Amino acid sequence: MSNNLSSKPGLSTQILHRLRKLFNRVMVLRLYLLTILIITTPAPIIFVYSSNTTCFIGSEKIYLLAVSQDPVSGKYIGVATEAIVSLSRGEGAVYISVEPMSQIDMQASLNVAYLIASHVSKANISEFNVYVRVVSDTPIIGGPSASGFLTVAIASLLLNQSLRRDIVMTGMIMPDGIIGPVGGIPEKLLAAKSVNAHVMLIPTGQRYSTDLNTGQKVDVVAKGAELGIKVIEVANIYDALRNLGINITEPEPTTPVINLDINEIYRDWALKLNATLNNLWNEIKDLSSKISLTSNLRNAVAYYANLADNSSRRGYEEYLDNNMYSSASDYFTAVIYADYVKWIYLIYTNVSKYRDLYNTVNEQYRYAYNKYRDILNTILSTDYIDLSKLAVLNEVSYRIYEANTTLSNLPSPGSRTLTLDDIYNAVYTYWRINSSLEWMKIYEIYPPSNMIISLSTLKRYSYTLISYVQTLLIYLNSLGVVLDTSTANRVSNLINLATTLYREGDYVASNSLAIYLTSLTTAYMNIYFTTNLTETISSIRDLALRYLGELKTKGIDISIPSAYIIRGDTLKSLDPASAIYFYELSIANTMWLVTLASLKTPQQISTQIQQIKTIQPSLETSIGVESTTPMTFSNKYMLMINIMIISTIIIIVALIVIYILERKRRK
Repeated sequence: MSNNLSSKPGLSTQILHRLRKLFNRVMVLRLYLLTILIITTPAPIIFVYSSNTTCFIGSEKIYLLAVSQDPVSGKYIGVATEAIVSLSRGEGAVYISVEPMSQIDMQASLNVAYLIASHVSKANISEFNVYVRVVSDTPIIGGPSASGFLTVAIASLLLNQSLRRDIVMTGMIMPDGIIGPVGGIPEKLLAAKSVNAHVMLIPTGQRYSTDLNTGQKVDVVAKGAELGIKVIEVANIYDALRNLGINITEPEPTTPVINLDINEIYRDWALKLNATLNNLWNEIKDLSSKISLTSNLRNAVAYYANLADNSSRRGYEEYLDNNMYSSASDYFTAVIYADYVKWIYLIYTNVSKYRDLYNTVNEQYRYAYNKYRDILNTILSTDYIDLSKLAVLNEVSYRIYEANTTLSNLPSPGSRTLTLDDIYNAVYTYWRINSSLEWMKIYEIYPPSNMIISLSTLKRYSYTLISYVQTLLIYLNSLGVVLDTSTANRVSNLINLATTLYREGDYVASNSLAIYLTSLTTAYMNIYFTTNLTETISSIRDLALRYLGELKTKGIDISIPSAYIIRGDTLKSLDPASAIYFYELSIANTMWLVTLASLKTPQQISTQIQQIKTIQPSLETSIGVESTTPMTFSNKYMLMINIMIISTIIIIVALIVIYILERKRRK
């Protein structure tokens, strides 16, 4: 018996032998699956994590052009400073190391660079971390002038494309994507030559730049040709990316269009304001015939009456041109000025009349605020909001809370001697509240886009937007821009209010305040740093039209940002600064809506699955709903892990069974 067993394998031994062969085949299969996964998955999204090491997705080495001052001669010289830009998976953090840290502040400009790069590359701003290391042999001056090139470098990493190595760039990135002006370009041209650059990109409008040492204007295109360097002017981030060899599709511009129903509301609003203005003129005429003002008050009344008359004339002209939003806006301004004149007469004759104005403003505010809260509570009950509706609600909430800030600064009746500013602020607050009620009417009829986001998503990104505004203010400060006291206080109050509203759970209002502050800050930057106002307006308007076209492709109604562009068009020859602000309002709204539209919510996904079930029931039966979703790297990875785990468990269990059978056989 023992001889037979030794000469012929037992059943258990045969099974064990077969299992070993199976084990080897499974291991080969696992290796095969891993190989297929690696081959079919782009390298930049393969990550290795360690508790002590950050694994970069990719890095770009670039040369930042800067200016240094010789400590002995005092002469300015161009310096090509090496920078290494790296990207990793993360949570949206931006890190920078500058050596040496001398007269340079790049943190704020780098934050702006990352946000713009993520927008143009369509990357989620909260999924990556950016790391920049700048090493210079000499102390360098200025940091924002390098932000344009840093934006391009970050975008190239997000797009998984390499930059051309023979090109350098100078220019600061603006929050709207414009490449803003910088100094020291003639000096930087020599720095470009020192690193063997063949092409140098500079901001549009800076071909003729001042030499810091001589004070003379230099044609840097001609100077570059002498040095063997082609100098190219670039207007915005898309221009820069293309010239640096990055393949990117720039949004196509589209014509501003306002929904017909919305346009009718603007028309009705303009007509109503015109009627109100006519009534005010009659009241003012009657009051002026009875009341004799002091010389100072007569001058103030004449000045604001003239402003009201000019605004009403423009409103009438725009009405005839069918620019209803602009018409309503100018009539609105005219009504504020005329009402202010009326109340000067009334309060001059009887100061107690201020109590009537004060109480009316407060009652109007409570009424509008309660209506807004009703809308907000309805949204809170569903936990989702349509993006087209959000665009209108931004208009409502901004006006409500802007009125809140001016109302809180009004003196209560009898608390102190009134000033003309007090009366104006009270009148302005009343009509600002009134405009929020008109926007609520628009909200009711505004067509939904069926592009929805959850309030948790809005919460997360509202905080990002508030942080962005704070970054812009730091950026302004680093550039040496000083806001006037009134504007600085207003901006500070609105930021504090946005933060408070965020903490209280009103993410709609915090979002809207941040959008307006972004527009205001960006407008200040462009106005302050422009070298050619006409070119700047043209560049900003072109970007506004392109971002509008991008928004249109998302299926979101473009009436509101279109109205802002049209308003800018009516103002650009009369008031260029205001025109820039309205273009920036359009840009800020469209960029933010596009960002939010790129984020899918669970409800959107479930709706899409339901549509698949309804439209293609046979497809669901044969291959399942999941097959309609492309297999991502994460899906492939999990599939491989699951196969490995299951196969390993099967082998272990089988080996245990064989071991037990072998023990029993030997006994």
